[in-house]
Amino acid sequence: MSSITIRWTLAIAARKIKDWLLAQIYQMTNKRFRLVRHLVQTKPWDFCTMVEMGVDQIHHGFWRFYDLEHREHVPNHKHQHAIRDDYRFVDQQIGSLLELI
Repeated sequence: MSSITIRWTLAIAARKIKDWLLAQIYQMTNKRFRLVRHLVQTKPWDFCTMVEMGVDQIHHGFWRFYDLEHREHVPNHKHQHAIRDDYRFVDQQIGSLLELI
């Protein structure tokens, strides 16, 4: 197998992994917010808090596509707005939770 073939195969695998990771972050964020919305609606609370780990994970997986100064920045990558879009999604989730309070 040539080095070009190996690099191409690795690039395709990396792209699939990033797609999978992004889907997992959204799926887990959605599950956690669904759970906390359920708990807020069904249990008596004096105080409720949650930690959303997706906003940490998204930076680890996608920062180089976002940060123009990153040493491994990939210009115009399809995931260049993944962090921004995830923050918007989390903001919508927080809004739907606050509507219940």
